[in-house]
Parts: sequence; C-alpha cells; structure tokens
Amino acid sequence: MTVAYAADAVILAVDPGADDGSAVFHRNTLVESQGVTCTRAGRERLIRIAHDLSGDMGIPLVCVVETWTQHRKRDPRTGKATQGWTFETALRCGEQAGRWLGDMEEVNPHGIVRVKPLIWRAQLWGGRHMKTDAAKAKAIQHARQAWRVSCDDNEAEAICIGHWSVFADDVHAIVRAHAA
Repeated sequence: MTVAYAADAVILAVDPGADDGSAVFHRNTLVESQGVTCTRAGRERLIRIAHDLSGDMGIPLVCVVETWTQHRKRDPRTGKATQGWTFETALRCGEQAGRWLGDMEEVNPHGIVRVKPLIWRAQLWGGRHMKTDAAKAKAIQHARQAWRVSCDDNEAEAICIGHWSVFADDVHAIVRAHAA
C-alpha cells in the first residue's frame, strides 16, 4: 500500500472460499458488500453493480481476488513440514475463485489482481502473520469501525481487501495503463 491516494477505479474485491464475501468500492468509498455469495446469482449481482458503475463513470473496473498458498503444519521439534492441505481442500479453495474469475470474464474487467492474505493484512494493519481466527476478528472490527458495516468474517475480509486495493500499486498500474 504505497500509493497515497485512492485509485480512480471501481474495485470488485472478493474473498472466495466455502462462504464467499464480496465488496464494491469506488475510490475510497464502499458502494456495496455482501457475505456468502456462493451462488451464481449472488456473484452476478455484485459483478453487475461493479460493471455498471464502471461503465457509467467511464473508469476502469479492477477485480481483486484473494489467493492462498498451501498451508502446512510443522513439527515443532524439527521445523519440517508434516502435514499440508489435502488435494480436496486445495481443489475446493480454487474452485470458488475460479467461479468468480469465470463470471468476471463475461464483463471483461480491465484487470485482475490476486493478493495473498498475508500481504493485504500486513499492509492494511501492519505487523506480521496473524492466526486465522484473530485476523477474521480484526477484519470484522475494521469493517465495523472504518465502514460502519456489521457483517460476518467473509464479507468483512472482502471489505478489507477492497480497502487495501484502492491504494495498492498493482491496481494503480492497471488504472495508469487504462488511461494511456
């Protein structure tokens, strides 16, 4: 988060997973958000809001989707990886992200940015790695305090991803390329 001003873009921020969260931002303003958007109709609703706002304002639509790395448990004595995600877990995680990306292709966004939770959390809140439960609680608190939104952790994380996105270098690069 090194850019000091909000990108002149519409951001569709997505926290995909078993229970999705999504949010639409224009500059540094939360336009719409929803939790548990696992259905195609739910995804299409937010994508349409973002696409229409982008078209009406004549500014780029940038989709920002959280991505993950495989989690591994480590043996505390040796530090070696002992257990990781199962194939099924990795497949389910990628499946929801793929559904969002597939549905987004229909509206032809100007760019798609993938961001790891460690990156947006560290840049938005500072600090290092947080346990999942603590990070989700912090996201709910952030959504409530910064945006006056009472929501579940999925919607809260999407709101936080969107907040991070409006100042992210990758998003600004897409906006500059669109303007050129």
